[in-house]
Amino acid sequence: MTFRSTWAKFHGDITQQKIIDFAKEITAHNMPNSQLEIDDKWEIHYGDFHFDAAKFSNASLMIKELHTMGYRVTLWTYPFINKDSDVFKQNEQYFIKQKSDNHKTHMVKWWAGKEASHIDFSDYHAREWFLSRLDTIRKETGVDSFKFDAGELGFLGNNYTFSDSLINRTPSMISQLYAETCSKMGTMIEVRVGFNSQHLPIFVRMLDKDSRWGYDNGLKTLIPTALTFSFAGYYFVLPDMIGGNAYGSFPSAELFIRWLQVNTLMPTLQFSIVPWQSQYKNDTHIIDITKKMIQLHEHYTPMIIALAEESTRSGDPILRPLWWNDPNDNNTYTIDDEFMVGNNLLVAPVTDDGKRKRDIYLPSGVWRDHHGNDHNGGVMLKDFPVNLEDLPYFERKK
Repeated sequence: MTFRSTWAKFHGDITQQKIIDFAKEITAHNMPNSQLEIDDKWEIHYGDFHFDAAKFSNASLMIKELHTMGYRVTLWTYPFINKDSDVFKQNEQYFIKQKSDNHKTHMVKWWAGKEASHIDFSDYHAREWFLSRLDTIRKETGVDSFKFDAGELGFLGNNYTFSDSLINRTPSMISQLYAETCSKMGTMIEVRVGFNSQHLPIFVRMLDKDSRWGYDNGLKTLIPTALTFSFAGYYFVLPDMIGGNAYGSFPSAELFIRWLQVNTLMPTLQFSIVPWQSQYKNDTHIIDITKKMIQLHEHYTPMIIALAEESTRSGDPILRPLWWNDPNDNNTYTIDDEFMVGNNLLVAPVTDDGKRKRDIYLPSGVWRDHHGNDHNGGVMLKDFPVNLEDLPYFERKK
């Protein structure tokens, strides 16, 4: 599946016309798309849950036009209600209360609000109120589904109490209840939080990544994070946006390409930064490489879907470490820049700036590389050549 998001490209600077133009750009460049996500700053106040009329003169018409162009449309949302929203004053009965005074709303801070409430998902009526608001905007505008952000217990601090006293004993359950509530909004759901929610058939997104190469929340963390999700039973991994979120620095053309290649054989691709950005005007080859990687993703999509279906029956993840099928090979336990898709497809992307070769370890078996050459396993392929347009992958011969 190929997602598009407004976030890394526009951050909060979105309007109805910019979103329509973005969709037209994607189509004009002959790029496939299954879903377009409208991210932050579509409201005036956080918690309003209706479009800012100054930015979106006719949101339902916009979404209808996007549908006509072949896009499904999702909308970014969250579990907070900021104090400056009229919704706050009218609905405090649905918010988490203070432990020191359970008649007062517990105030929290989050990245878009210094004074905000948090919906109490331990309360059935609050959950239904939240869902009814989502259902209202879906009916009014025609939006298909939602991207659900936040939900972590850490936002709540210490002075809180839930309406369900049992949840106070295991407070992380509030994240589970949030994810379960979100999952009721259909089959195109994305969350970034999980606690005992592996049973939900929804995408779980990695936290925002920074647009850099290293282990400091950059490209090198992508594979370890995906495998950690898989170990924990969250198989439907959404690696967030290709190239990172462009916080502070914009990804170079090479970083964008290598980031895309790491994502290519994972379950989903999510673009926001696009290969025809003005920053890449001198790197026209980036568009051709992007199309090549999307085609490779589409080629293996039936296999990924089959593994996803199997995971719900067997518990085996879609993405696996090298030791999964070769646990007696000690060499496989220290490799964090390769991964398996199922048992028979090994992926070894480049995660270092400027590299045109890399060492690749192959577990036991006979493997055919993406050039059609066969290699015996149990060995390290030293200095395997990798041009910028190449993603090394190997299929185990049957």
